[in-house]
Amino acid sequence: MSRRFLSLMVVIVCFVFVLSLGISTGVNFGEAAKKGSLTKIESSDKKAVIKCPKGTFVVKENQLIENVVPTVATEVYFSQTVNSVTYKAYANHTFASDIFKISVLDKVYRLSEQGELTLTYSKSISKVVADRLSVWYSEEKVFDGCKPKENCLGGYVNAGKNTVTVPFQIKGKDIYYAVFLDQREPGFRDDWSYSCVMPLWSKEIMDTVNQGIYEEIERREFAFMMVRGLGLPIVEVNIENTFFDIKSDDIYFKFIETAARYGIINGFPPKQGETKPGFEHDKEGNEVKNLTREQAAAIIARVANLKIQTDVDKVQKDLEKIFPVDGENISPWAAPAVLAVYKAKFMGGDKNDQGEVFRPGDPLKRSEAAKITYLLLKKLKKI
Repeated sequence: MSRRFLSLMVVIVCFVFVLSLGISTGVNFGEAAKKGSLTKIESSDKKAVIKCPKGTFVVKENQLIENVVPTVATEVYFSQTVNSVTYKAYANHTFASDIFKISVLDKVYRLSEQGELTLTYSKSISKVVADRLSVWYSEEKVFDGCKPKENCLGGYVNAGKNTVTVPFQIKGKDIYYAVFLDQREPGFRDDWSYSCVMPLWSKEIMDTVNQGIYEEIERREFAFMMVRGLGLPIVEVNIENTFFDIKSDDIYFKFIETAARYGIINGFPPKQGETKPGFEHDKEGNEVKNLTREQAAAIIARVANLKIQTDVDKVQKDLEKIFPVDGENISPWAAPAVLAVYKAKFMGGDKNDQGEVFRPGDPLKRSEAAKITYLLLKKLKKI
């Protein structure tokens, strides 16, 4: 028996779905192996489905478990779900699905590759508000102790199939999952950005929208939005900081580190006396909290994996034609990215009598950041 086959078997063995009301049908290992479906586990009613990448290992305390012959269980069982009607809503969020309890053999187990979890929500939910649906998890099925930045997983909503899909990683021995509908309302319903902000707010991708929606967004918040929206695995807290001015006790530390390690956002050259780059300080030591529009364009172009033109002269010529007022003011390093995001319709300019104005050096407003992020995540099928 091959090492890879054994590893995949371990992944399945370590998932034991116990959804509270008793055992129903199971999945036989032999039959699953014959069908080549070892990386997919689903309940008998198909309302809960986990998919893992091929070659996924189960890890324990950050070490691969190798050469382990599964002896604990030969089947993966699913039972009926907990009916969420009997449980109270959480902080202006109402249940849109049953509660699914996912159990593994030991709380220290993790997946070497992040998988995905798809839950089915009620058909009674209107498609009009489907973009306010999110998957939440909790160690208790009452969900009272949830913290938005930690327990809300967001998710890609397929309104046609009534499903929400989120990145999946083992989070403990016994964890409860459910789909919630956000019924909060912000204080700016008449603003042009409302339709973009609401899905991001509901999925905890964007924060504190009632205050400062017209203010300038900070670099740290934009990094947080990218990491949360993309569903990236968060780096461990006990790592060395990449930037000299972002310490491990900063509440945004793990999100900024994740964004940096995935190449989403860069820092500034080290200031005098420092060996590490700065995240919120430039090489002269000046504090730089905000994100400019051309910096945002560079980030979006990287995340969306847009095609970047290498002919610098042509890029500049095209930008000056598109933005006759300030196209020549776009920094050379950002120009290809600005052109790419413009063509992809992620960002545009303001129109006046002379044509479109891009405002490359202006700080990005939070409302603008919401629109850009919403369009990006929609295209990538992350929301």
